[in-house]
Amino acid sequence: MTLTDSTTCPPDLPVGPLKKISTKLQMFLLAFINNLSGGVSSIDLQNLVFLYENKLNLNYFEFLPCKSGPFSFQLDYDLGWLVKFGYLTAEEPIVPTTSVGPIFPIDQAQIDPLRNDLLAEKLFNLYPYYAINFDLNNQNKNYNNSIIENVSNYKFNLSKQSDQIMFSFGYEGITVESFFNTLLLNNIYTLCDVRKNAFSYKFGFSKSILKTITGAIGVKYIHIPELGIDTALRKLYSSPSDYGKLFEIYKESLSAKTAYLDKLSEYLKSENRLVLMCMEKNPKDCHRTIILNYMAENYNIVVNSL
Repeated sequence: MTLTDSTTCPPDLPVGPLKKISTKLQMFLLAFINNLSGGVSSIDLQNLVFLYENKLNLNYFEFLPCKSGPFSFQLDYDLGWLVKFGYLTAEEPIVPTTSVGPIFPIDQAQIDPLRNDLLAEKLFNLYPYYAINFDLNNQNKNYNNSIIENVSNYKFNLSKQSDQIMFSFGYEGITVESFFNTLLLNNIYTLCDVRKNAFSYKFGFSKSILKTITGAIGVKYIHIPELGIDTALRKLYSSPSDYGKLFEIYKESLSAKTAYLDKLSEYLKSENRLVLMCMEKNPKDCHRTIILNYMAENYNIVVNSL
């Protein structure tokens, strides 16, 4: 699985050879690929980096259980960047296009020698969570029955969290992979974005990329901008000391938003568990808590903040 060019590569940067690498993640990724004799496929690269990090207790990239197995959208972005600016080939197997000196320490002996199905089978045996969206029953594959059973048991245990609850969660301070892993581990498969404008400078949290990620992990993405706070009002009460007044005004406005709150209630009834997403880490600093409390009081539902 790969994202489209429009999401993997920075669209506002001109294409040019060997633009200076500026991030630690890109340095690590290029050095890692430089240590893979004969190149690598994009899927094997994701799996190899995942196993390497877990073996050495590193945390350069975080991963989600996608249809291809463990997948880091940040890694995919950085891979696209390195391809765009001439460090790597665009075709698979992915290989370096030029000789680059040592830029990051890689323990080559700790890179798994397996590839393709054997690599995936080893990974799924060790980490069944990352196969919950993978088709282990593919007729063209022959995965070990114990792996299929372990993954099925993992899915079943996650599904035990079935109480009808409306959650809220802010993405401030965490990666997009960490955000969605929290949802999946709480058996939440419906995300309601309650920002007025579904845009973020933080990687992964703008609407277009959110749609790509949710589609890859089986989560439903719903944007309800009508439940966001108007930009003009937010600017008027922008300091933390103004939040009390801002949220008071916002709470009073909810009586005129019944149609959208009714929709939330219907989504909860049909999906059983959903989460309201906004930016702020502390729920007390975000209007999503006003929505959550209003829903609890007026729709008789159970609510919680992650």
